[in-house]
Amino acid sequence: MAPGATIDLIVAGSTATTSGVDLAAAYAIDNEVAPILTYSYGSCEQALGSAGNVFYNSLWEQAAAEGITVLVAAGDNGSAGCDNATAGIAATQGLAVNGAASTPYNIAVGGTEFVEGATASTYLNGANAPDFSSAFGYIPETAWNEGCDPGQPASETNCIYSNANFSLLAGGGGASTIYSKPAWQTGPGVPADSARDVPDVAIATASGHDDFVYCTSLAGTPCQLNGQSVTGLTLVGGTSAATPTMAGILALVEQKNGAFQGQANHVLYRLAQMQGNSCDSSKQLNPTVQTTCVFHDVTSGSDAVPCTGGSRSVLRPWPAQMDF
Repeated sequence: MAPGATIDLIVAGSTATTSGVDLAAAYAIDNEVAPILTYSYGSCEQALGSAGNVFYNSLWEQAAAEGITVLVAAGDNGSAGCDNATAGIAATQGLAVNGAASTPYNIAVGGTEFVEGATASTYLNGANAPDFSSAFGYIPETAWNEGCDPGQPASETNCIYSNANFSLLAGGGGASTIYSKPAWQTGPGVPADSARDVPDVAIATASGHDDFVYCTSLAGTPCQLNGQSVTGLTLVGGTSAATPTMAGILALVEQKNGAFQGQANHVLYRLAQMQGNSCDSSKQLNPTVQTTCVFHDVTSGSDAVPCTGGSRSVLRPWPAQMDF
């Protein structure tokens, strides 16, 4: 998203009392390593406990005070923030959100997936352009949910992506049990629940449905371009993919403005409230029509995942230590 950006990876070893990931985040903020920080780890508010929640709230508050924009993955276990998304069993811990993402001082990033359906040719060219692009324009989105409940009808679940085992893979989201609603979290679609709601923004991230690939050398061989073919690609997904993507967008903003942005939610929510800036994703059916959309409001789908008892743990329709 930001080809000219410099990417700094901060690595720290864990101690007997503190995760290396948290030490790395604290180092990056204490030393103001960069104007934008992404964090794709966390645990639910309940599991973090008082000390854990205070840690993230204080750390991200310090970052915001320094002008650093912190983006945190909302999680990949839907509304069941305390459950393991890939354990192969239904959720048992109830509704929860990622405590590292629910503070008022960070941007929480969720996931969407395309809903091109049987009309893919409306949105996508059958062949890549010279720059490897293929979309004609905006592709409608729904809430990312690849959760699987083998006991439910096929139309109600996505078991095709999980070999018919239970799966809770879906964009994390819901209402915080700790933080009240920040003053900036207002506007159409924001739940009137007096709680800090996550995510704030979301980006397409369904690896099973949308086949997102990243150029990587993890396999030992860098990506190679050869005409219309590319080798060395790796299939990725989840909010850990969406978070650095959003960071890239904000890096372009930082590059243009030449200044640290801090807690950008103050501006993002205000932009979304302006007339004509937000468009209903489900109604944008012609990708060639130019619009004034700054945001595409995802109004379909949910972060519901299978839970014990055979029911689906439905938090709300989507408008809104684990590695995600």
